[in-house]
Amino acid sequence: MGNLFKKVGEFVLSNPINAAGSVILCIALPEFIPFFWPLYILSNAIIALVVLRHGIKIGIEVLFISNIALAVYGFMQTQSIIYGALYSLPMIAVFIYATALHKTISLPLGLIFGSIFGATCLLIAHIVVPNIDGHWLNFLNEYIQPLFLQLGFDNARLEKVLPIAAEIMTGSYIAAILIWTTITLLVARWWQALLYKPKGFKKEFYDLRLGYASSIIYLLILAASLLTKEPLLKELSLIFGVMFIFQGLALAHNVLSRSIIAKMWLGLMYFFLLISTAIVVVFLVVTALVDNFIDIRNRLKTT
Repeated sequence: MGNLFKKVGEFVLSNPINAAGSVILCIALPEFIPFFWPLYILSNAIIALVVLRHGIKIGIEVLFISNIALAVYGFMQTQSIIYGALYSLPMIAVFIYATALHKTISLPLGLIFGSIFGATCLLIAHIVVPNIDGHWLNFLNEYIQPLFLQLGFDNARLEKVLPIAAEIMTGSYIAAILIWTTITLLVARWWQALLYKPKGFKKEFYDLRLGYASSIIYLLILAASLLTKEPLLKELSLIFGVMFIFQGLALAHNVLSRSIIAKMWLGLMYFFLLISTAIVVVFLVVTALVDNFIDIRNRLKTT
C-alpha cells in the first residue's frame, strides 16, 4: 500500500495537470461506483498535498483546473452549476487549511487556524443569512422529521427537540466539515511524510498538543455556553471542540502504541468511537484538555 501511495504521490506532484486530473477522477469514480467513496477523501488530500509540497501558487492552479472541469461536467449532467459547487466548497476549505499548515509548518497551529476559520464562517453565516435557524428548522421538518416518525419516534417530542437542534445546526454542519477537512489534511500530511520523510508523520501526530492557552480559551467558551444557554456559544464550542478530538486521538495513539497489543487496543477504540460516538468524543476532548495542562505523554514516560 505504501509503495502504491508513493507512486501516485509522485505522479500527482509531477505537474498541475496530473494533480487536477487525479482530483477529478477521484470524485468521478464514486459517482459510478459508490463502493469507491473513500476516494472523495483522497481527492481533497491531493489538493492539500500539492499545497504542502509546492505552495499556494501551484495549489491554486490545481484547484482552479479541478473546479472548472467539475463545473462543466456538472452543468452537462444536470444543467446546473450546483454539482460543481458541492465539491468546490470542501476543496476550498482544505486548500485554506493546507495553506495555514504550509505557512506555519506546525500541525497544532494548523488545527488552531482551522478552528478559527470555522468560527469565522459561522459568524459570517449568521450575519449574511437572515433567520438561518428558521431555514434549518424548515429543512429538519421537511426531511428529518418524517424519517424519525417512520422509526417510531413521538411527534410531540420531535416538535420540541427539532427547534432546539435547528439553533445549533449551522455550527454542527461547520464542525462536521471541519472534521472532514482535518482528516483530509492528516492524510495529506502522512502522504507527504511517506514521500519525503518516512515515519515523520508518526512522531508529529503522536506529539500533537495544542497548549494550555487553547484549553483555557475553550473552557471559557464552554462555560459561557452552559451558563448563558446562548446558541451561538454552543455552536462555537462544537467547532473549537473538533481540534481537541484530534489531539485526544493523537494522545490515544501515543499511549496505546506502547502496548504489545497496540493494534487491538486501537481497534477497540475506533470500534467504540463508531458505536458510542458521543461518549468517546467527550472522553477524547476531556483527555486532550487535561493533557494540555499536565502533559500525560511525558508523565507516562517517567513512570
